[in-house]
Amino acid sequence: MGLLVVKNAVTSQRAVTAESSAFGATLLEATSQAAAQAVLGVSGGGSSVAFNRFANGALRFDQTNLGVSITVNNAATFQSADCVIGFGAISAGTYTMQQIIASPPPGYSAFLRVARVTRDATPAAGSGYQCIFLLEGADLYDFRWGTADAKPISISFLFRTSMAGTLTWSGSIRNDTGLRSYPFTWQTTAANTWTTVEIPNIPGDIAGTWLITQARGMMLTIDVGSGATLRGAAGVWSALNLLGVTGAERLISSAAADSFDVTGVQLAPGTTVAPFEVVSTAVNIFRLKRYLEIMGGNDANELFGNGPATATTTAIGILPFLVEKRGAPTITANIVNRFTLDNGATTSACTALTFDRIGLTACRWNATAGAVFAASQAMLLRSNIVTARITIDARL
Repeated sequence: MGLLVVKNAVTSQRAVTAESSAFGATLLEATSQAAAQAVLGVSGGGSSVAFNRFANGALRFDQTNLGVSITVNNAATFQSADCVIGFGAISAGTYTMQQIIASPPPGYSAFLRVARVTRDATPAAGSGYQCIFLLEGADLYDFRWGTADAKPISISFLFRTSMAGTLTWSGSIRNDTGLRSYPFTWQTTAANTWTTVEIPNIPGDIAGTWLITQARGMMLTIDVGSGATLRGAAGVWSALNLLGVTGAERLISSAAADSFDVTGVQLAPGTTVAPFEVVSTAVNIFRLKRYLEIMGGNDANELFGNGPATATTTAIGILPFLVEKRGAPTITANIVNRFTLDNGATTSACTALTFDRIGLTACRWNATAGAVFAASQAMLLRSNIVTARITIDARL
């Protein structure tokens, strides 16, 4: 397989120094979750901890939208690229979020674009326009935040805007409840130019509650143009829910339909900014499927599981997950009649497909079809069209 160095699965900085093509092939050949974890050196009992604690730093993966633009138009959560969400305001400004693969900066294959659609010239005090990068608490345990031994971190990313001139932008780090926040700023000096943003030596927070469980542990936010009560001073910890810094730029208030782009997002321990951590595609996919796994879309006759017929029109079986999920997921099939029960001689489109006995590594599927099968006969659950999808959702 070539050299593979994975330090204890607590994949430390520069954890993967492998011949990635061989490594990827070995992962694809793994026939079970346990085998895949053995290749990766990842314990089934928890998430691995990479140097970069944000799982989709290069913004390469967008399982939910596959690069299609989404519109953030309410005070609700909108799912963008993997581990990224948007949040807006009611009956006010709107903006889009989109993963783009065309013309990324050198060394990257994708970036996220946030583009103003409907202007909110003067956001209400509590309007929370924001682009949020989500981090799992289990990946942050060594930060020791919320204790006297809290460790410093550093943040970096690439940023570009369509807006000209010298502009001050802002964002923040927050805990899961938003009751601890640390706003920060950076500048751009020219339009349509990638800028390397570095926020080094952020002091660890010695107060508040910072989860180190499998739940959402931290939010790294770029302020799209929040209201006055959601902004404060830069460079100090606060017990308020602050998204950005007072006086900083508001994309949502721009006179034109402007945008900003971001990629290379890294949040890591230490007092200085380190080079962006590049990991193999196999490791990146494995890490992200802990939160979201979408099966299907590869073949019109794709297999999802097998099991016995329980009556003349019903069957049950096991649906194994590739990766252990961070918590019990929600499982849905997109359109039921895109799935078929097949005994090798007779096929019948499903009229019902549900999932129960849901664990972290597998669940049971329960299918009903129109054909008459013999009880206890071996059955396959497969697609009958390439657009059949099963979504296993344990997102933060």
